[in-house]
Amino acid sequence: MQNSRSLRAVLFIACAINLSFASLFFFSPSLVERLYGISLADPLHYYFSLQHGALFFVLAALALLAFLRPEGFRLLSLALLLHFFALFVADVVLLSRGMMPFTTLLPEMVYFVLMSGALIRFVSFSPSPPVPPQVSAESSTSGSPLS
Repeated sequence: MQNSRSLRAVLFIACAINLSFASLFFFSPSLVERLYGISLADPLHYYFSLQHGALFFVLAALALLAFLRPEGFRLLSLALLLHFFALFVADVVLLSRGMMPFTTLLPEMVYFVLMSGALIRFVSFSPSPPVPPQVSAESSTSGSPLS
């Protein structure tokens, strides 16, 4: 198993930043408006802001679970890796369509790339070898009802 101390550090950072994003989108819509340069005046955009906050809250909870027991929750690390990569791709799409300025998206894009790079170190892509079943010599001859 790879070093779980560094995995725990990455997961703790992911939990803390995801919680801060969640609280930002949940409780500070005016700050979201200023940071991203968008208006949350209508209920639909406010709803999307709350949904984004809920997503970040769930991902912070996943990071916390994986932080508490990194050996048992390596798949949660993979889910977090996919999440960060998907958000990075969404930011690239926003940039390519010219919907948001580069300077606004750059800090979160850097965060997404750094977290993806840090988490990919701990994801194993090679399957583990199958463990052969252990059969004792006594149980194969003496316990047979047909003999």
